[in-house]
Amino acid sequence: MAPSLLPPQAGDRVTTDRRAAVPLARLARAGELTVLSGPTGEEEAMRARTRAREAARSARMAAQVRLKAFWLRHALR
Repeated sequence: MAPSLLPPQAGDRVTTDRRAAVPLARLARAGELTVLSGPTGEEEAMRARTRAREAARSARMAAQVRLKAFWLRHALR
């Protein structure tokens, strides 16, 4: 369980490693923590592909806008 998912204690505005570790240790002892895992290599590759595709699409659209502005500036059709 991520520490950010733990409800904050009333009056606990300053966060330190010790203050964050105590509730986590209690939850671990009680067996109430769930194991989190990061993305697999295949999932990360798919995310990277999606980001690259979106970046290419944005670059293409920006180039298209610049080209249309150039045509308009020079009265070309």
